[in-house]
Amino acid sequence: MAKDKIKTMDLPVRLTPDQQRQRGLELADCHGAMRVLEEEQKSTKGRWKKQSEEIEVNMARLSRIVQKGEECRPVAVSESENWAEKTVEIIREDTGEQVHYRAMSEHELQQQIPGT
Repeated sequence: MAKDKIKTMDLPVRLTPDQQRQRGLELADCHGAMRVLEEEQKSTKGRWKKQSEEIEVNMARLSRIVQKGEECRPVAVSESENWAEKTVEIIREDTGEQVHYRAMSEHELQQQIPGT
């Protein structure tokens, strides 16, 4: 008689108490790993949200700059007193353009007496 060909199949096998306990420990480890992963996800979501908000703010700022073709930067200015009109003119040092003027304060209107 010819020998039958032997195959393998996945079939239910009753676990021993030790094997069942081992699978329980593995399950507990999986639960713990899932909790750690969920906490990392929350932390990552928070970082992602903060970083994306910062990038969006920067993009909006840069969009305004590109659209206007200008941005605010520190520029050297000087104040020039106009005694006839009792004003102080703010002049850009780089272009000589008057960028602002204001009325003189009471303190500024007080003239210094020579020698004091």
